[in-house]
Amino acid sequence: MLLAKKLLHFLSMLGNCYLNSH
Repeated sequence: MLLAKKLLHFLSMLGNCYLNSH
């Protein structure tokens, strides 16, 4: 499931950006 891995990676990056900006 390469797509799932990409989605998970994208979500984790988004979460990191969100946490860092707050």
